[in-house]
Formats: sequence, C-alpha cells, structure tokens
Amino acid sequence: MKYPREMWAGSHIKGAINPSRVVVENKEEYNNFVRTYNGKMNVYTSVYDFREFSHNRGLEHSIILDRIFLDFDAHDGNIEEAHEAFLKVARWLQSKNYKHSMAFSGRGFYIFVYGEVADNIRQIKSFFNLCVDVAQSNTLDASVINTARLRRVLNTWNMLGDRYCIPLIPSDRLNHLPYILSLSKGKRNLPPEDRYVGDKLVQWPEVKEFEALPIEIDSVESPGELPILPCLKNAVMVENPNHRARVLLTQWYNEFVSELAMIESGQTGSPRNLRGDALRTIKQTIAKEISTIADNNDVWIDYNEQETMKHISFIVDKRYMSASCNTLINEGFCVGKCWRYGE
Repeated sequence: MKYPREMWAGSHIKGAINPSRVVVENKEEYNNFVRTYNGKMNVYTSVYDFREFSHNRGLEHSIILDRIFLDFDAHDGNIEEAHEAFLKVARWLQSKNYKHSMAFSGRGFYIFVYGEVADNIRQIKSFFNLCVDVAQSNTLDASVINTARLRRVLNTWNMLGDRYCIPLIPSDRLNHLPYILSLSKGKRNLPPEDRYVGDKLVQWPEVKEFEALPIEIDSVESPGELPILPCLKNAVMVENPNHRARVLLTQWYNEFVSELAMIESGQTGSPRNLRGDALRTIKQTIAKEISTIADNNDVWIDYNEQETMKHISFIVDKRYMSASCNTLINEGFCVGKCWRYGE
C-alpha cells in the first residue's frame, strides 16, 4: 500500500454526521484512523493511488490507473448471486493468469485486478465491460469505475453486514458460501504474498476517441412499440446478444419510459425521483418491450422471462438511465450519427 492516501469513515445510520475525508501520510496514521473508527463506522480508503493532493483529495491529473476494482453487490440481500458472479470472474481471471486479489466485504465480494498504468479511465471501463460479460450478472457495480471511488478496508467491521471485510485466498473459491460467512465473523490476517493470484499485468484495451462513425442516420424502425437507438437495435437484433447490450437497451428504455411517465403525470424535476407505482409500471412496460424484441424472429434464443425481469427491476430500482453517446462510441456500439448524437 502506498502513502499518502485518502481515508474516510461513514455511518450506516441515515442522517448521522460523518467525519470529513482525510489524507494519511504513512502506515502509522493509517492504522490510527482504522483504530479510531473501526466498529463504530464503516472504514474506507481510496481505490487508486495519487501523486498529488489538495484539500484532502487526490488530484485527478496525478492518479495512477494501474488497477480495476470489481465490486459484487448483494442486492436485496441476494448474496448467493453475488457469490456466483464473483466465482465466474475469479476463475476467468485465473485462466488468463491476470494478477488479482480477492475479498469478502461483509455483504458482497470484491476483486482488485492489476495492470500496466492506463492512459485514461475509459480503458479501465472497457476492461470492466469484459468482466460484466463473464459474470452475466448485474451484481457488478458499474458506479465504482471512477477515480474518486473508495473501498472498504480489510479487517474492518461492516456495520450493515454485521461481519468483517476479510481477504480471500485462491482455495476459498473451492469453499461453499457458508464457510466464507463463518470465516468473516472474525478478522483474517494474511501475509500480502498469500493474497495475490497470477502474475500477468493487464494491458488495458485501447479505446477510440469520442467520435461517431461518419454516417448520417435519420431514423430506424423499432422492433417493438417504443423508439430505439440505431446502435442498440444493431446490438440486440442478433442471436443471443451479449449481456452488456441487453443492459444498455434496458437503461435506454428506463430513461425513455421514465420521462414519458413524468410528462403524463404532469410532474416536474428529474425522472430519477419517480417511486412506487410509477416504477412498477415502468418495469412492466420495459419487460413487454423486451419480450417483443426477444420474440422477433427468435433472435434471443436464450431469453428467460424471470431472469430478464430480475435485471430490469435492478436497473429501474437503481434508476440507471441511458448511457451517453460517449460511452456507446467508446464501447464500439455506434453505427453512425443519429438524432441523439451531440445532445
């Protein structure tokens, strides 16, 4: 672990007053911070290292992008699903011999994957999408792929999970979930060398600059009843589209149907503020639309209604809206300049 580094402690109680984020200069200050707050609050430290700091924050231009933090959340308490997705990605990483370390957070799992120093965060995001395709699960939290992200400190108490955040070793992947849950009732101190798997540093994928294909697209015929972006239609109207394409499609529909619900109800403000019955209606509308697409020429042979509804519910409940043109271009989905380009 490198110093200086950011640290923060946060309460699990809504409305509680939390201490400000701080920068610790060395291991002694780091340990003192942990001792002060562990067991009273959740204790976090920065995912990335920085060369320069100001006002207790690492400066963006000085970040060292040499890793990716993969966070597998146990949404709605479904820790089994998070565990399954974690195992899929961990096995894939081992098959590639990528250097990584693993942990149980007290409520879910996380993995650090180490690589060469990337030029920008877009390269890290591109690798994240590979992991999403491997996991085939929405338990992988996309919000952690940002330079300001914090992660839970090992061997600190998770106030909501009522367990410790503990490091995992390769053999733990062979153990059943109850074993890990039992193990996390106490701290687990391991030598650093026992925690790492693989020795190959990731060479992050190259990504394109923000530039759409030089093709003008007026409009496309929707395979269902709702409008669809040309790039998303191209991505999903194939036999068994990949998981990322389905997620992007659902996020697009979530934004469109949410905005429509705001207009029809006469509400003002952000569609992200919709709650209750409105969200249930949005989920049903999206599910119907995706079912129509899946049935269109039998393009989604692996379509499963219950599994699809689970993913829709997660995206709608989290209020994840449509990806930007920047994201769609950089991930290779763009097929030309449509009406949305440049908005």
